[in-house]
Amino acid sequence: MKKYIFLFLLIIADILIFFLMRNIEIIWLLVVFLGFLWFTLVIIFKYTCDYLNSRKIKTWIIRFITITTAFIEIVVLFCFSIYFIQDITLFRPNSSPDSYEYILSRSEFIEVTVENGGKNYYGIMKKNNEDEPSPLIILFAGNGQNAAQAMFEINYMGLWTYFLDYNLLIMDYPGYGINGGMPSADNICNEALLIYDYVFDLPYVDENNIIVGGYSIGTGPATYLAAHRDVSGLFLLAPYASGYDLYNSILPIFHGPLRFLVKHKFPSYEYAASITASVLIVASTSDKVVPYASSERLKTCFPGEPTFVTLFGVTHNEILYNNITLNSIKDFLESIQ
Repeated sequence: MKKYIFLFLLIIADILIFFLMRNIEIIWLLVVFLGFLWFTLVIIFKYTCDYLNSRKIKTWIIRFITITTAFIEIVVLFCFSIYFIQDITLFRPNSSPDSYEYILSRSEFIEVTVENGGKNYYGIMKKNNEDEPSPLIILFAGNGQNAAQAMFEINYMGLWTYFLDYNLLIMDYPGYGINGGMPSADNICNEALLIYDYVFDLPYVDENNIIVGGYSIGTGPATYLAAHRDVSGLFLLAPYASGYDLYNSILPIFHGPLRFLVKHKFPSYEYAASITASVLIVASTSDKVVPYASSERLKTCFPGEPTFVTLFGVTHNEILYNNITLNSIKDFLESIQ
């Protein structure tokens, strides 16, 4: 009887850690949960074997049930592992303290803080001027970037001329920069709406000329924002049609029933259907992270005909600062001014 009480308490602990992990989203809780889950499955397997042996059931039946039980345990653990490890593989929260300190020491950069429900979301904006409202670009970065790092790189390489006279805002995702929490598709997309609503009323922003841009993972929230708010244009660098394409580029197993394991779906193809603003897409045939075919598929999902620029021999990490990419962005911005 005691062993069954022990098993019951293990299951209760698994359930409690599961719900705690969903609300708090701390990496070490994932490790604890998977450890508890594995231990629980091992105990269930042991108790099942003990019960079958005590009943003197035929050996071949015991072996069949034992193998089946073990298989089910492995499948359950695999599914839970894949589901929760996605946060680690898809997002890479980071910060750049030196870049952050340097950028904010310069007068043309300001820190932007968006508050919502007791949470603060931080980012960095380069202001064009304060005398009159200027158009704004809201740029959603890749999964290995943070706002300070991206601003430092653009400033260091002297790329501001490609962004014309626009203000440029890059917000950090949850867990990135000095933001707390952990990133997910839902909270990044919600943050995108909060950012837009905040900057819309800023005196130095021309609310009639807000452009949204995204690179890599950032093309998902960029497309989401363009579908839910009034924007003048949308440019997407290495975009994907859906999160399924991203997952399958890492581990090509998310087909059929396994599609249900995809946690961050980012259905850009659905968002694209309601976007009427001008669209620029830049994709590379040599991109091994975001399949070129996925970018091509996204192109067909917009009501209008996006400007589609194809790069050759350019890897995923080289797309953002590639000369063709930058000149395409500049031409795009000039075309909608």
